[in-house]
Amino acid sequence: MNIAHIISQIADHKNPVICLRIQGAYPALFLSALFHHIKKSYAMRIELLDFEQLGIADMKVRLATSFLGMPTLYWVRDVSVLDAQSKKELLRYLQDYLGPNHVLFAMPVEDVSQISLTWTRLDIPEHIGSDNASKLIQQLYGIAEQKASEFYDIISMHYKELPLDTVCMLAYYIPLLGTTSLQQFLDTWLERLVAPKASLFTLSKYFFAKDARMFFPLWQRVCQHYPLQFWLVYWSEQLWRAHGFIQLHKKNKKEDAKKMAFRLPFTFVQRDWRSYSMRELKHAHAMIYGIDFALKNGCTLDPFDLFFSKFFTHQFI
Repeated sequence: MNIAHIISQIADHKNPVICLRIQGAYPALFLSALFHHIKKSYAMRIELLDFEQLGIADMKVRLATSFLGMPTLYWVRDVSVLDAQSKKELLRYLQDYLGPNHVLFAMPVEDVSQISLTWTRLDIPEHIGSDNASKLIQQLYGIAEQKASEFYDIISMHYKELPLDTVCMLAYYIPLLGTTSLQQFLDTWLERLVAPKASLFTLSKYFFAKDARMFFPLWQRVCQHYPLQFWLVYWSEQLWRAHGFIQLHKKNKKEDAKKMAFRLPFTFVQRDWRSYSMRELKHAHAMIYGIDFALKNGCTLDPFDLFFSKFFTHQFI
């Protein structure tokens, strides 16, 4: 991924609509850093546009109006969590949008079913190599070239590529490390900080989709990277958030549901939630609670085999 090219294309204003096509997990840290970099480094008016808060009618008014004749770059938020009808309506509107402002939005590749030829289309990968990682953090975070290169040269000895958001997360550690502490930090913390190539979001995606064929091979690869207590907390939170999201969504409390959706896979928020009842998720969460209790009272058996077996065979319904 050429980060300089992506930034220059966004700042170029050649086309009124810019679509960032996300491959894999939604890179929230990267997109946040990209937005703040553009806002800080380029002389342009930039505003966030929340489609869920405004609605399509108010959004059209905003996009059709310029400020004192000067165009605004609108970053459209929360596109991925829109329902199918709203998403279709938004894309249909943007297909014919010619200005006077500019629109920037990001969506998973599989959700962008209709691509207008007038759009600037930029693909955002899920993973990048260490060389690109070094250039990315130099540009987005202002890390010195030598320090960034040294850091990722060492990481490349362990990982050929990293998830995009992991690169951004590691960028916060670099200014805190001196030459002597760098190697010690990497030896002690690297494996704990760097998730396996397949992210936890991907694991949750297969989990809630009940795609056993994809889930179990991935689970076997990643389960050893984290201690048992981590997984108990992780699956407990995922189920709790999924239950809360469905409950709030059914009550039409969209803002609260959006907050509850934090850290849930986007495929669940978009469509998989419709396959679940709150009862099923409540029973699954209760089993995680029981597993935690058993482990604290001396149980030494692997608790997750039975849990996953019951979950994937719909025994919590």
